Amino acid sequence: MAWQTHALLRWGGTLGGDTWSCGVRMRGDTPGADPASFAADYLEDAADVISTSFQLSQMRYSGLARLTWVKLNSIGTDGRYSEPTTNLFEFGGAGVSPSSSVRTPPQLAHVVSLTTDKRRGRAHIGRIFVPTSANVVETDGRLTQAEADSMVQAARTFINDLNGLGALNPFSVAVFSGLGAEVETVTGVRVGRVIDTQQRRRRQLDESYSAVAL
Repeated sequence: MAWQTHALLRWGGTLGGDTWSCGVRMRGDTPGADPASFAADYLEDAADVISTSFQLSQMRYSGLARLTWVKLNSIGTDGRYSEPTTNLFEFGGAGVSPSSSVRTPPQLAHVVSLTTDKRRGRAHIGRIFVPTSANVVETDGRLTQAEADSMVQAARTFINDLNGLGALNPFSVAVFSGLGAEVETVTGVRVGRVIDTQQRRRRQLDESYSAVAL
């Protein structure tokens, strides 16, 4: 696998007795842009943007979720951290989402889709799986249209704020593929009304069956 060099931004914390994390990748806006210096210079600014977004009710983070850390690091062509030390910001007090703290299955998530100008194939779309809160749903089990509309606006503000971090060394949120080193800049966001299932979280749950003979 081969990657274009870039910056990886991740954030997360606790979710009841579990943990959660989200992330986006960012590409340099100019030839030769240095992701290592971007990561070192703008970690705290990125943490401010994430903290602000996390505490917006419109982003629908679960009220059980706590934001405790942010990482911003450069990624090499091998897809791994390119620097020997990790750029980590830890919050002095955990951020708290204002959304409902009613417990929902941990594999459920709101999905913010990151769209590009590419219609299909590698690096054409990315996703942020937001740990879900108990939201208003219609009788068909979907989010209300108003909930989806307000979340997509909040997500757009979040991505635009991330894109505005590096005034002297600008980077933008993008979708990357390790196959063919493909990359596409994110040009839009999309939020659906159907609550999704994050398979990684689902696989982490230990199944225990109840069974009876006929």
